[in-house]
Amino acid sequence: MNKKQSSPFETERRNFLKGIAVVGGVAALSSLSVGESAGLTTKSDTVEKSDDASTQQSKGYHETPHIEAYYNSLCD
Repeated sequence: MNKKQSSPFETERRNFLKGIAVVGGVAALSSLSVGESAGLTTKSDTVEKSDDASTQQSKGYHETPHIEAYYNSLCD
């Protein structure tokens, strides 16, 4: 069988695309590690903090003056 030899253009293009994939992967991993080291919170951290905050504040709907003003503006 004859193997089809690739042209220099195809080889350069293939290497370029491989390079882009590698650089993209490295960038994604580095952004994750930077986020963790910078003290950014994850979704689970946020949920735990919001649970603590919800016990301190009263629960339920409260009609505040600015909400009442908004409702009144709808009737006009």
